[in-house]
Amino acid sequence: MKLHRQARECKLVRPAFRLFGAPFTAYLTLGFLIAVPLLIAGWFAARKGIHAAALEREGYTGSFPVVANRNSVRGSGGDRQ
Repeated sequence: MKLHRQARECKLVRPAFRLFGAPFTAYLTLGFLIAVPLLIAGWFAARKGIHAAALEREGYTGSFPVVANRNSVRGSGGDRQ
């Protein structure tokens, strides 16, 4: 962005290779880099509520209950051949 500004002010010559969409892609990248920490902060702010909702539903697996450690179709447990 600084290069773009200095080229506009005729202080230097822009190189022959130009990044696609420059300088707008630079602003987009800065926006992304600002959004990521904000999203992480939002997750940390909401995780207590998410944990409370998970504790409230503990033990309920829905209409199709999950069965752990059931036998495989071939036989008992882990004997693979």
